[in-house]
Amino acid sequence: MMAGVLAGCGIIPGGSTGSQGPGGTGGTGAQGDTNSPGQAASTGAANPSQSSGVDVLPYTKDYIDQHLTGDFAVSYDSVTEGSGTAERYALTRTAEGYYLEAVTTVMLYLKSGDGYDCYMRLSDGKFQKVAPATQAQVDSSVAAVTDMFVQHVGQSWGLKYAGTETIAGRDCDKYAAEVPSGGGSLTVAYWIDKATGVCLKYDYISHSPGETQNLGFVALEFKTSNVTLPSHG
Repeated sequence: MMAGVLAGCGIIPGGSTGSQGPGGTGGTGAQGDTNSPGQAASTGAANPSQSSGVDVLPYTKDYIDQHLTGDFAVSYDSVTEGSGTAERYALTRTAEGYYLEAVTTVMLYLKSGDGYDCYMRLSDGKFQKVAPATQAQVDSSVAAVTDMFVQHVGQSWGLKYAGTETIAGRDCDKYAAEVPSGGGSLTVAYWIDKATGVCLKYDYISHSPGETQNLGFVALEFKTSNVTLPSHG
């Protein structure tokens, strides 16, 4: 997920992910989404309780793009393969720009003309201005978080609707499946925010003889009002 976090800003070469810009979500996670907006976004997500199984989740990338149009702030704890420990990712978006946390890297991107002024937070908590970035470079950086939004898009796994739960204070629909894998099994589950279609929790649990591996992430906060960027002064 760190690829592209420091794209631009004169720090490391640009990453390979992408997104649609301030109004959209990250690009790499949405591949495979073949739904048109009319299937979900135009009337809201289909009622998942009508069926015990789903071929494609009703919350598509189009649904997210149409329902998450304003300011937001989100933070996740993510456990990735090989780490075994939680890493913090956070993103705030307002009309002025973005605030991004990706593990130990903290960046502030403020709109300036066609691009962004970039500020990196130092170990003393203060922000230092670094080289400016283009819109494409900032999009690539924030995809470290927005790709989590669309973790569920294009996935099925034979998923079934598993009820409603609350994640980060938000009402979420849960979809889950257990599938055989080699001599064991995989348990996969997604918790999707009803209001925006954003994935707020993801579990991928691999069961094999004598070993269980749990990967995924969970949102600690997700709000779409009273959102501000930190001061860089």
